Amino acid sequence: MLYQFSVQLPYTAINLYIEALSAVGIFNYYYEKPIYVTTTSNGYGYETKQQQHIPFYIFAEPEEVENLPDSYTTLIAKQLQLKPDDVKVELIDDQLDQDPFQTVDLANGWVICYDQESANMHNQKNVIQLDPQAAFGTGLHETTQDCLRIILDQSFQGRKVLDLGTGSGILSVAAAIKGAETVVAVDREAVEREVLLQFGLNELDTNLTVEQADILADDAVLHESGDWVFINIGAEESIALINQHDLLKRTDHLLLSGIVEWNYQSLVELVESGGFTLQQSLQTNEWMTFYFSK
Repeated sequence: MLYQFSVQLPYTAINLYIEALSAVGIFNYYYEKPIYVTTTSNGYGYETKQQQHIPFYIFAEPEEVENLPDSYTTLIAKQLQLKPDDVKVELIDDQLDQDPFQTVDLANGWVICYDQESANMHNQKNVIQLDPQAAFGTGLHETTQDCLRIILDQSFQGRKVLDLGTGSGILSVAAAIKGAETVVAVDREAVEREVLLQFGLNELDTNLTVEQADILADDAVLHESGDWVFINIGAEESIALINQHDLLKRTDHLLLSGIVEWNYQSLVELVESGGFTLQQSLQTNEWMTFYFSK
């Protein structure tokens, strides 16, 4: 159990309030930036509502409060220059250690499991094990799931896969499970530890290389090619990568995703102009995924 103290604070001064709490040894807090989602030509963006008041939560173990929540409330109010009545307190269940991820059923005989216990429970299905860490790619997003549905329906036996923007490496894992001989996973962030972890969890011995490179940078050079190329980023980014690195001449199979329904036509036209034919397309909500081959 935990005591939760909640207040409303102006976001513009949030760092000053955190400093005031730290001065009296209060470090366990939580808040979310006041953002709202905007629609862009390429998908979605966000803006921060700088002038907004936001909920700010402070947590304390019962022994910290020493059975005197009123005194702790007074201390918080003093440091935040509020009235004690402005601080709301309640006793809550401590769920911080619970796994936030539930098993994902891809509805094609495959499931994504986030712990060994769940994997054991689904021994009648094919399992991808995943331990999401800092990298993008939890398996929860529509684009990731549709990419997996296409990958898991293919044979990659003896093939080389180039996974651009690999994140957690979940698409690379799926390709390796389906027989890929070589996988080159590239990301602008340092994701090697995460990708190696996912390959280890799935007991894969595929020839794997993880590279850190910003391949969208103006001076970037991509030395690798592949029988398959995965890009799950967005339409404009896919177009930029294809043009900058001449990808239409360096692969026979393209899997493109992260694309919204209002911004896909230019990408499809570009790929088809390079001699590719659309083999499969999937759409979940507004998100579209395309598989092309020569």
